[in-house]
Amino acid sequence: HSIAVATLSAGVWRPAWTALLEQARWVKVVMDNDEAGYTAAEKIEGELKRAGIVRHTHRWPEGTPAKWDLADEVGRRLEARIAAA
Repeated sequence: HSIAVATLSAGVWRPAWTALLEQARWVKVVMDNDEAGYTAAEKIEGELKRAGIVRHTHRWPEGTPAKWDLADEVGRRLEARIAAA
């Protein structure tokens, strides 16, 4: 299983959530494109690593606006599909 997880902010990861992910083949960590987001991603990656979970932190491409997050990216892609229809 591959799993995506969303949190409400960078600092709310709970160790109990790591246990819920132990059945995943891998987990991709996608946080905000800012210092707080990357700091939180490192914390989450550490938790997952200690549990033996394969993980990868998404790094936003250079030029991505500061504070950009997954909701922004989904919205951008949806708008592009609607415009192309």
